[in-house]
Amino acid sequence: MKMARTAGGSGSLTVRLFAPGMTALHRVGLAGLAMTLQALESDGTAERLRALGDWETDDQEVTLRWHEDGGAFFAALLAASFRLADNGLIWFAALGDPLDAPQASVTLHGAMLSTFLQHAPTTRDSAKAQVSLNVGGEEAAVVVRYLPLRAYKHQGVGWGKRSGLRFDGVTPVELAGWLYPGGVVRHNQAASDTALREPPERVLALLYAPVGAIFFQVRRRVAGVRPEYSIVLPEVRGLLDYAQDRKVFLRGGAAQLQVSGAAEAAARVLSEFQAQDLLRAVGADRCTVIAFGTVPWSKQQKTRVQIFEVRNLERAQLRAYRAASQVLKPEEVAGEPDAHGQRPLWWSVPQTPDLVAENAIRGTPWWRGFAVMWQKLRDEAQGAQKARVLRWEQEGLAKMVHEAGVLTDGPEATLVRACQEAWRRRLGQLGQRASETGTPFGRLYEREYERVRISFARCKNAAMLRQTLTDFWARAGAQPALQEGWPALLPLLAGRWQEARDLALLALASYRRPDSERIDAVNAAVDVQEVQG
Repeated sequence: MKMARTAGGSGSLTVRLFAPGMTALHRVGLAGLAMTLQALESDGTAERLRALGDWETDDQEVTLRWHEDGGAFFAALLAASFRLADNGLIWFAALGDPLDAPQASVTLHGAMLSTFLQHAPTTRDSAKAQVSLNVGGEEAAVVVRYLPLRAYKHQGVGWGKRSGLRFDGVTPVELAGWLYPGGVVRHNQAASDTALREPPERVLALLYAPVGAIFFQVRRRVAGVRPEYSIVLPEVRGLLDYAQDRKVFLRGGAAQLQVSGAAEAAARVLSEFQAQDLLRAVGADRCTVIAFGTVPWSKQQKTRVQIFEVRNLERAQLRAYRAASQVLKPEEVAGEPDAHGQRPLWWSVPQTPDLVAENAIRGTPWWRGFAVMWQKLRDEAQGAQKARVLRWEQEGLAKMVHEAGVLTDGPEATLVRACQEAWRRRLGQLGQRASETGTPFGRLYEREYERVRISFARCKNAAMLRQTLTDFWARAGAQPALQEGWPALLPLLAGRWQEARDLALLALASYRRPDSERIDAVNAAVDVQEVQG
């Protein structure tokens, strides 16, 4: 970095991508600054800014030059960069008009208010109540709700209320949480000695970090501390190229910004960049993730609950996650109309992709921990919903197991096929019983499904699992494929019994339930004959 200032008040400021002191957040911010300057070159509202100075950007650095007063130049730069739409939505000049993609803009708006701008009123001037934005078109009153703003810190509003907090390109700045999330004064009694301070070059990069970063809304349904928003900081290698690559997440819409965990946020960014072959601009095998959520000991604010780096994540490791993201996608759900006839919109997000992403990052099989995840989700569910946890993900799981090619041939695939064949035959038995007794097949199905699930979930060691599997398979009758593959299954059922339990439950969760509530009597009879034979 370098800075120059002349006697007449004019000066310049250069920020380099890989200068000492530049963290992942700084580099993403510098990329956000480059994106913004690129957008302002042809923006009619930035005429005053262009009259006060100019800039030059290449792939590794940004240089700003002001003609007279640096304070006036940077005030104009912030005003042009960080705006508000008429409806109070945050508007970053680099990302375009928020009304062009209202749902994605509301996600960005909410993420900013839960991360960089969470401490009202010191970071923002907000309205007192949420407002609705219609995203259903002229015929449908489907709305998303958000808290509109009147001003926020990145615009330069209220900086003079704190001594020295005036950005002129020369004076160092004391950092606050809205500039560096998670960065705080270490000791209040020695604030001047323990506060974080940065030179103007790095402060400028931090100011634009929200522009270059990629925000995700986290919809996680397990108990405990849950992240609500994740910030992904890709590894920026070139400023000009990243300005183009970042637009991948502008075209994807709001669905692309919904995840079930921080690991999925990282995997989604890296898989998208790898799919676009954007290796020249970003390190598509690495990123940094910061997640914010509410913790029991500090419910009045969003706390940084996770921060981790993903490194050397190769394309092959993300294969299972890419398959999961294709067949298990977030779905829009419109709620019941309120007193004004408006139907609130919310997202139902599959939970399995985050597990797959976590395993990809760890380098473990994608199904590892499936049993634990299923139980946690069930513990969180209420009433009758407990028995239906993961049921709506069943079709996607079936495609992963059978069609996506991510469960290759081997003992793991043999175990899954054997469990699903045993379950198919058990349904044949239930179908015959339903036909003979007049009992609704759906009732028998739900009861047996839960009994089998619990029997596998309660296995706490290898011996219990082998006994449960043996009993389950014996009820279904002989399976030639299982008899042939039995020697290969033995190591899996001994030293890797937890993984075998995960696979058994995965087989149950991914089995496609019959479309009708009753199995045809002829098919049921055939199944029963196979069992008896």
